[in-house]
Amino acid sequence: YPVVLKPVSPDLRRKKDAGLVLLDLVNAAAVRRGHAKILETVRALPTVPRVDGIMVAEQVPAGLDLRCGMLKSASGAPIFFGQARKQGLYSEPVLAAGPLSERDALLLANAIIAGLGLPQFRRNSDPSVLALAQFFARLNAMVAHAGPRITLVEVAPLRLLDEERGFIALDARIEQEPHVDGL
Repeated sequence: YPVVLKPVSPDLRRKKDAGLVLLDLVNAAAVRRGHAKILETVRALPTVPRVDGIMVAEQVPAGLDLRCGMLKSASGAPIFFGQARKQGLYSEPVLAAGPLSERDALLLANAIIAGLGLPQFRRNSDPSVLALAQFFARLNAMVAHAGPRITLVEVAPLRLLDEERGFIALDARIEQEPHVDGL
């Protein structure tokens, strides 16, 4: 504790805006009440969506929220992107053609953070550029492993924390081309 509750549903987008994400639940009784509240809110929507369950997750500490990912260009080459969220809005995207080397991932991470206009990092609690570079290196490896099937990966928000915690993907979407064995 504290934990977060939100419904798992392919039919629901913008769960937070609909009042379906409950934060700072501090004990089991609060989780039970939150579960009932989410189901009640879902039933009151104009069209009742399919709900596969209610996710319980760690309450993540504050950090820098980013929108990061990869999309395939018309030629099939991966293009990696990142945008920082500042005052509720995302900055202009920073793009890098893939595949990414470790150096490319670090340059991309630095460019994304530099776009915020933050003062020089001075504290251990500042967002970790190295953790963001590690995220892009791992994303690059996943894309290389999956081959041409993956067409889009969007992680939004990706919470960038301090050096010790690194990063946490709070929500993600992956799109891929169908293949012989199904999705």
